[in-house]
Amino acid sequence: MENAFECTLIKFTASDKMKLDGILIGRNKKTCVIYLHGMNGNFYKSNIPLELSKSNKFSVFSINTRGHDVISTIKTKNNKKSVLAGTGAEVFTNAKYDIEGAIKTIASLGFDRIFLAGHSTGCQKITYYASIKKDKRISGIILFAPADDLSITKKEGSRFENRILKARNLIKHNEGDTPMKEFGFFTPKRFLSAYYFKSIEANIFYYNGQLKLFSSIKLPILAIFGSKEEYRDRKVSKYLSILENKSQSKYFSSVIIKNAMHSFYNHEFELRKNVEKWLEVI
Repeated sequence: MENAFECTLIKFTASDKMKLDGILIGRNKKTCVIYLHGMNGNFYKSNIPLELSKSNKFSVFSINTRGHDVISTIKTKNNKKSVLAGTGAEVFTNAKYDIEGAIKTIASLGFDRIFLAGHSTGCQKITYYASIKKDKRISGIILFAPADDLSITKKEGSRFENRILKARNLIKHNEGDTPMKEFGFFTPKRFLSAYYFKSIEANIFYYNGQLKLFSSIKLPILAIFGSKEEYRDRKVSKYLSILENKSQSKYFSSVIIKNAMHSFYNHEFELRKNVEKWLEVI
Protein backbone atom coordinates (compact mmCIF):
# COMPACT_ATOMS: atom_id res chain seq x y z
CA MET A 1 0.00 0.00 0.00
CA GLU A 2 1.32 3.40 -1.02
CA ASN A 3 0.40 5.11 2.25
CA ALA A 4 1.28 2.25 4.58
CA PHE A 5 3.53 3.02 7.52
CA GLU A 6 6.53 1.05 8.62
CA CYS A 7 6.17 0.83 12.41
CA THR A 8 8.62 -0.75 14.82
CA LEU A 9 8.20 -0.89 18.58
CA ILE A 10 11.60 -0.33 20.12
CA LYS A 11 12.83 -0.88 23.64
CA PHE A 12 15.86 1.34 24.08
CA THR A 13 18.23 2.07 26.92
CA ALA A 14 18.85 5.53 28.33
CA SER A 15 22.52 6.36 28.79
CA ASP A 16 22.21 5.73 32.54
CA LYS A 17 20.96 2.18 31.79
CA MET A 18 17.23 2.75 32.42
CA LYS A 19 14.82 0.96 30.06
CA LEU A 20 12.36 2.94 27.95
CA ASP A 21 9.96 2.36 25.06
CA GLY A 22 9.25 4.04 21.77
CA ILE A 23 7.92 3.54 18.28
CA LEU A 24 9.70 4.26 15.00
CA ILE A 25 7.25 5.21 12.25
CA GLY A 26 7.83 6.16 8.64
CA ARG A 27 9.52 5.23 5.40
CA ASN A 28 12.40 7.70 5.18
CA LYS A 29 15.69 5.98 6.05
CA LYS A 30 17.91 9.06 6.22
CA THR A 31 16.18 11.69 8.35
CA CYS A 32 14.52 11.06 11.71
CA VAL A 33 12.67 13.34 14.11
CA ILE A 34 12.85 12.15 17.72
CA TYR A 35 9.62 13.26 19.40
CA LEU A 36 9.28 13.92 23.15
CA HIS A 37 5.86 14.16 24.77
CA GLY A 38 4.88 16.72 27.37
CA MET A 39 3.69 16.40 30.98
CA ASN A 40 1.65 13.27 31.71
CA GLY A 41 2.09 12.12 28.10
CA ASN A 42 3.63 9.06 26.50
CA PHE A 43 4.87 7.93 23.10
CA TYR A 44 1.42 7.00 21.77
CA LYS A 45 -0.92 9.50 23.44
CA SER A 46 -0.61 12.43 21.04
CA ASN A 47 -1.75 12.68 17.41
CA ILE A 48 1.29 14.82 16.60
CA PRO A 49 3.89 12.07 15.97
CA LEU A 50 1.42 10.00 13.95
CA GLU A 51 0.65 12.96 11.69
CA LEU A 52 4.33 13.83 11.34
CA SER A 53 4.96 10.25 10.28
CA LYS A 54 2.78 10.74 7.20
CA SER A 55 5.63 12.71 5.66
CA ASN A 56 7.94 11.03 3.18
CA LYS A 57 10.66 13.52 4.11
CA PHE A 58 11.45 12.03 7.53
CA SER A 59 10.61 9.23 9.93
CA VAL A 60 9.57 9.76 13.55
CA PHE A 61 10.84 8.06 16.69
CA SER A 62 8.23 8.84 19.36
CA ILE A 63 9.64 7.93 22.76
CA ASN A 64 8.68 7.58 26.36
CA THR A 65 10.85 9.67 28.62
CA ARG A 66 11.08 8.51 32.22
CA GLY A 67 8.48 11.22 32.83
CA HIS A 68 5.79 9.37 30.90
CA ASP A 69 2.24 9.36 32.29
CA VAL A 70 1.42 10.84 35.71
CA ILE A 71 3.15 8.26 37.89
CA SER A 72 4.99 5.22 36.56
CA THR A 73 8.02 3.04 37.19
CA ILE A 74 11.02 2.28 35.03
CA LYS A 75 13.56 -0.50 35.31
CA THR A 76 17.27 -0.79 34.83
CA LYS A 77 18.59 -2.71 31.83
CA ASN A 78 19.02 -5.91 33.82
CA ASN A 79 15.56 -5.62 35.45
CA LYS A 80 17.11 -5.73 38.91
CA LYS A 81 15.80 -2.34 40.05
CA SER A 82 12.62 -0.32 39.58
CA VAL A 83 12.59 3.45 40.02
CA LEU A 84 9.57 5.66 40.67
CA ALA A 85 9.06 7.89 37.65
CA GLY A 86 6.34 9.56 35.62
CA THR A 87 5.77 13.30 35.32
CA GLY A 88 5.03 13.56 39.02
CA ALA A 89 8.23 11.97 40.25
CA GLU A 90 10.86 12.39 37.55
CA VAL A 91 14.09 14.32 37.96
CA PHE A 92 14.01 16.79 35.08
CA THR A 93 17.76 16.81 34.42
CA ASN A 94 17.72 13.03 33.90
CA ALA A 95 16.01 13.73 30.58
CA LYS A 96 19.47 14.08 29.12
CA TYR A 97 19.99 10.34 29.58
CA ASP A 98 16.69 9.50 27.86
CA ILE A 99 17.45 11.73 24.88
CA GLU A 100 21.03 10.52 24.59
CA GLY A 101 19.82 6.91 24.55
CA ALA A 102 17.24 7.69 21.87
CA ILE A 103 19.82 9.43 19.67
CA LYS A 104 22.24 6.51 20.03
CA THR A 105 19.48 4.09 19.03
CA ILE A 106 18.47 6.07 15.95
CA ALA A 107 22.07 6.69 14.88
CA SER A 108 22.74 2.93 15.14
CA LEU A 109 19.91 2.32 12.66
CA GLY A 110 21.70 4.39 10.03
CA PHE A 111 19.90 7.74 10.22
CA ASP A 112 22.38 10.53 9.56
CA ARG A 113 20.05 13.55 9.98
CA ILE A 114 18.52 13.60 13.44
CA PHE A 115 16.24 16.31 14.78
CA LEU A 116 14.81 16.67 18.28
CA ALA A 117 11.17 17.72 18.59
CA GLY A 118 9.36 18.37 21.83
CA HIS A 119 5.80 19.27 22.74
CA SER A 120 5.14 21.42 25.83
CA THR A 121 7.54 20.22 28.56
CA GLY A 122 9.25 18.18 25.86
CA CYS A 123 10.47 21.57 24.61
CA GLN A 124 12.24 22.22 27.90
CA LYS A 125 13.85 18.80 27.75
CA ILE A 126 15.25 19.04 24.23
CA THR A 127 16.41 22.62 24.86
CA TYR A 128 18.18 21.49 28.02
CA TYR A 129 19.86 18.63 26.17
CA ALA A 130 20.90 20.68 23.15
CA SER A 131 22.33 23.44 25.34
CA ILE A 132 24.43 21.27 27.66
CA LYS A 133 25.49 18.44 25.36
CA LYS A 134 26.41 20.18 22.08
CA ASP A 135 25.73 16.82 20.43
CA LYS A 136 27.00 16.95 16.85
CA ARG A 137 24.60 14.20 15.81
CA ILE A 138 21.70 16.65 16.16
CA SER A 139 20.80 18.68 13.06
CA GLY A 140 18.24 20.97 14.71
CA ILE A 141 15.43 21.28 17.27
CA ILE A 142 11.69 21.77 16.86
CA LEU A 143 9.62 23.38 19.62
CA PHE A 144 5.88 22.72 19.67
CA ALA A 145 4.25 25.13 22.15
CA PRO A 146 7.21 26.08 24.36
CA ALA A 147 4.96 27.59 27.04
CA ASP A 148 6.00 29.46 30.19
CA ASP A 149 4.95 27.21 33.07
CA LEU A 150 6.40 29.49 35.74
CA SER A 151 4.59 32.67 34.67
CA ILE A 152 1.28 30.87 34.21
CA THR A 153 1.41 29.21 37.61
CA LYS A 154 2.50 32.41 39.37
CA LYS A 155 -0.85 33.91 38.37
CA GLU A 156 -2.39 31.78 41.14
CA GLY A 157 -1.01 34.37 43.57
CA SER A 158 -0.97 33.44 47.25
CA ARG A 159 -1.98 29.83 46.57
CA PHE A 160 1.09 29.42 44.40
CA GLU A 161 3.39 31.07 46.96
CA ASN A 162 2.00 28.88 49.75
CA ARG A 163 2.60 25.71 47.75
CA ILE A 164 6.16 26.78 46.98
CA LEU A 165 6.83 27.41 50.68
CA LYS A 166 5.31 24.09 51.70
CA ALA A 167 7.27 22.17 49.08
CA ARG A 168 10.53 23.76 50.21
CA ASN A 169 9.74 22.95 53.83
CA LEU A 170 8.95 19.31 53.03
CA ILE A 171 12.22 18.95 51.14
CA LYS A 172 14.08 20.53 54.05
CA HIS A 173 12.67 17.78 56.28
CA ASN A 174 13.55 15.00 53.79
CA GLU A 175 9.94 14.55 52.67
CA GLY A 176 10.33 15.69 49.09
CA ASP A 177 10.07 12.39 47.22
CA THR A 178 6.42 11.40 47.70
CA PRO A 179 3.79 12.43 45.11
CA MET A 180 1.07 14.50 46.79
CA LYS A 181 -2.41 15.46 45.60
CA GLU A 182 -1.97 19.10 46.67
CA PHE A 183 0.93 19.40 44.23
CA GLY A 184 -1.04 17.86 41.38
CA PHE A 185 0.38 14.41 42.20
CA PHE A 186 3.89 15.82 41.84
CA THR A 187 6.49 15.20 44.49
CA PRO A 188 7.53 18.42 46.25
CA LYS A 189 10.88 18.18 44.45
CA ARG A 190 9.20 17.86 41.05
CA PHE A 191 6.85 20.74 41.84
CA LEU A 192 9.77 23.04 42.61
CA SER A 193 11.59 21.85 39.50
CA ALA A 194 8.70 22.90 37.29
CA TYR A 195 7.61 26.10 39.06
CA TYR A 196 10.30 27.56 41.34
CA PHE A 197 12.10 30.58 39.94
CA LYS A 198 15.54 29.23 40.89
CA SER A 199 15.16 25.86 39.15
CA ILE A 200 16.69 24.95 35.79
CA GLU A 201 13.46 23.61 34.32
CA ALA A 202 11.26 26.57 35.27
CA ASN A 203 13.70 29.06 33.78
CA ILE A 204 14.24 27.45 30.39
CA PHE A 205 11.17 29.18 28.95
CA TYR A 206 10.59 31.85 31.58
CA TYR A 207 10.04 34.64 29.07
CA ASN A 208 10.61 37.41 31.63
CA GLY A 209 14.04 35.96 32.29
CA GLN A 210 17.29 35.61 30.37
CA LEU A 211 16.56 32.31 28.56
CA LYS A 212 20.25 31.49 28.93
CA LEU A 213 20.09 27.84 27.92
CA PHE A 214 17.94 28.54 24.88
CA SER A 215 20.20 31.44 23.89
CA SER A 216 23.28 29.21 23.89
CA ILE A 217 21.93 26.94 21.13
CA LYS A 218 23.34 27.61 17.66
CA LEU A 219 21.55 24.75 15.91
CA PRO A 220 18.66 25.48 13.53
CA ILE A 221 15.48 26.07 15.54
CA LEU A 222 11.81 25.96 14.57
CA ALA A 223 9.30 27.26 17.16
CA ILE A 224 5.55 26.85 16.67
CA PHE A 225 2.61 28.12 18.70
CA GLY A 226 -1.11 27.93 18.12
CA SER A 227 -2.86 31.31 18.03
CA LYS A 228 -5.28 30.08 20.71
CA GLU A 229 -2.61 28.71 23.05
CA GLU A 230 -4.35 28.52 26.41
CA TYR A 231 -1.22 28.38 28.59
CA ARG A 232 0.04 31.91 28.05
CA ASP A 233 0.24 35.27 29.77
CA ARG A 234 0.67 37.34 26.59
CA LYS A 235 0.17 37.02 22.84
CA VAL A 236 2.07 34.10 21.37
CA SER A 237 3.61 36.52 18.86
CA LYS A 238 5.35 38.14 21.84
CA TYR A 239 6.79 34.79 22.90
CA LEU A 240 8.14 34.15 19.43
CA SER A 241 9.57 37.64 19.18
CA ILE A 242 11.46 37.09 22.44
CA LEU A 243 12.79 33.75 21.22
CA GLU A 244 13.97 35.28 17.95
CA ASN A 245 15.72 38.13 19.76
CA LYS A 246 17.42 35.75 22.21
CA SER A 247 18.40 33.12 19.67
CA GLN A 248 21.94 32.73 18.38
CA SER A 249 20.80 30.34 15.67
CA LYS A 250 21.43 31.40 12.07
CA TYR A 251 18.31 29.44 11.11
CA PHE A 252 15.65 30.44 13.63
CA SER A 253 12.12 30.20 12.25
CA SER A 254 8.76 30.67 13.92
CA VAL A 255 5.16 29.90 12.99
CA ILE A 256 1.75 30.70 14.46
CA ILE A 257 -0.94 28.21 13.46
CA LYS A 258 -4.29 29.95 13.29
CA ASN A 259 -6.94 28.70 15.75
CA ALA A 260 -4.71 25.96 17.16
CA MET A 261 -4.56 25.40 20.91
CA HIS A 262 -1.78 23.91 23.05
CA SER A 263 -2.37 20.32 21.88
CA PHE A 264 -2.63 21.33 18.18
CA TYR A 265 -5.62 18.98 18.02
CA ASN A 266 -7.24 19.11 14.57
CA HIS A 267 -4.27 21.19 13.34
CA GLU A 268 -1.68 18.43 13.14
CA PHE A 269 -1.69 18.63 9.33
CA GLU A 270 -0.57 22.27 9.39
CA LEU A 271 2.05 21.34 11.94
CA ARG A 272 3.48 18.70 9.62
CA LYS A 273 3.48 20.97 6.59
CA ASN A 274 5.39 23.64 8.47
CA VAL A 275 7.96 21.11 9.67
CA GLU A 276 8.40 19.84 6.10
CA LYS A 277 8.83 23.38 4.79
CA TRP A 278 11.45 24.17 7.43
CA LEU A 279 13.40 20.99 6.77
CA GLU A 280 13.65 21.88 3.08
CA VAL A 281 15.94 24.82 3.89
CA ILE A 282 17.98 23.27 6.70
